[in-house]
Amino acid sequence: MMSDVCLISGDIKNVQVYTKHLARILEELDNKRSHLKKKIDDIIYSKHKCFCDDIFDRVTGGIYIKDYECQLMDSELKRIFCFSKGNSYWYSCPLDNGLLLRGPMVYYYIVCFKEKGKKVTSKEVEQWRGHINVFLENMEMAIENDFNNNLFGRSFIYLKFILGCFDYLRHLVLHCINAECVLINIELKNPHIICDDHEIFVQFEKNLKTIHQQMHEIVFGGICIPELYEKIMSCCKTTRQMVNRIYSNVLKLNDKDINTKCFRLHREADSFIENSITMKYVADIILNKLDDVSALTLCGVLSGALELTFMLRSYVMGQCKVVFISMPCDYLNRQEMNFSRCSPQIDDGPKYIVIDDNVMTGKTLEYVYAYLSDKLSAKIEYFALLRHPDINRIPQMVAYKKAVDLDFLKKYCLGYLNESPYSKIKMDTNLGGEFLDELGVFTLTGDYFLRFLYKNALFSRNSEVGCYGRKFEMYDSM
Repeated sequence: MMSDVCLISGDIKNVQVYTKHLARILEELDNKRSHLKKKIDDIIYSKHKCFCDDIFDRVTGGIYIKDYECQLMDSELKRIFCFSKGNSYWYSCPLDNGLLLRGPMVYYYIVCFKEKGKKVTSKEVEQWRGHINVFLENMEMAIENDFNNNLFGRSFIYLKFILGCFDYLRHLVLHCINAECVLINIELKNPHIICDDHEIFVQFEKNLKTIHQQMHEIVFGGICIPELYEKIMSCCKTTRQMVNRIYSNVLKLNDKDINTKCFRLHREADSFIENSITMKYVADIILNKLDDVSALTLCGVLSGALELTFMLRSYVMGQCKVVFISMPCDYLNRQEMNFSRCSPQIDDGPKYIVIDDNVMTGKTLEYVYAYLSDKLSAKIEYFALLRHPDINRIPQMVAYKKAVDLDFLKKYCLGYLNESPYSKIKMDTNLGGEFLDELGVFTLTGDYFLRFLYKNALFSRNSEVGCYGRKFEMYDSM
């Protein structure tokens, strides 16, 4: 029988023991991660004479074009990504030594133009949809022109720009899936959604799977240029139709609370390569440990596990069901709630694997465990996680008096190869009431792209980016 999901951290002596235990796990994970990274880099180098970090920005997971690569290539597609007004890029973001193919007018629109601390308005959603349509239409025309002029796929630098297109498409499809989950939850008043009961999720998954497959083939080799052209054009058209349909459905309700739930500020698990490698690693373990994967149900936690769940279903290649479950409250409030299950797991109950992005205190997993056991009589085989807890956040666990049980982590959790992108905080501190560090940072990924978006200078003053940049305004007057 599965052990309790949460460990209650007691006095400092127990915290020291916990820290040492976690350190040994992290050492083992570091060795696994290094071995896997070398294996991936060897494959990529054999195909493209470069490494993974030369393609994917190591912090955000977005597609990274080096400055010299941008200078050495000319195409219509490049001109779309490099479109700017007044030295501010629209569809990409300049880094110190290159270009991130994610920009303020579409990819980071909510971060750049929604007022910080306020709900997402219908006007903002409508304006965002307009920018999405313009970008996708221009992208399609640019790719078609390049194909007709024999520029399409002529170099790996060009293929990196195509990866950037697919990265945008996966981002928009994931927004649509999350929005549809929110709308279904509102209609059915049910925390869990059985995706296979809704035809629209079949369409979502088909488009997302094609995007994933094409990105994988570009990175690891085996692409067919004419087929790649047909796939990218088809995915552009399909994604544009999905965006207009789902965004229209959300706009009909004209509700700021619903808008905010549908369109999240930032997706932490937003790296295709990180998500793909980890879920493939998890899938290989599942296929080795379990006999009949077709009998499984994959339960993804909204919204962090959206992409992970569909990836895992693709990699286990079984006819397993997909269910998404939403949380009853936000992360901070969740820590104070009691989710103890009322009934034990049933050995012959339906078999579930729960998927989530991050784990720290274990409260999210505890809730899902209790809900699935009590409401669906489920037997949870494993938890598949993207990232592991880290020592830098033990002060937060101590403050909550909760930390994920490390014996449970090793016995029942799969994956968790990657570091959680959180800042280091000191014991007995809770800056901002949100466990920020001395510079006001919680998520390192967010701090990273906010900095470059601020430097790009295309945002509204009271947005997340605008407020982030206030601390630098003293330098503007010097």
